[in-house]
Amino acid sequence: MTEGNLPEEGLESVVDTGNDVESVSSDIFESQVPPTDLPLIPLEELWEFVKETQSRRDRAQLALDRWSSFDRVYWSVHAARQAPGLDVSE
Repeated sequence: MTEGNLPEEGLESVVDTGNDVESVSSDIFESQVPPTDLPLIPLEELWEFVKETQSRRDRAQLALDRWSSFDRVYWSVHAARQAPGLDVSE
């Protein structure tokens, strides 16, 4: 790989696996149920992350750096949004 065609930071893990972004995201979003073997991130931990990174533009990369799994972040947020009494507009 030459310097002129290096992957953008944050996409390196997708490039290294041989998967393109479309196939990775379609596998996640096509499923309506989270994998049973995937430990979810506690709501309190997600909320702290949201508060810490509120004005950051690289929030998605920070989430991947912290939890190492887009699936885990996606399904944890999905579960948190379903929590009774949670106001996601805050």
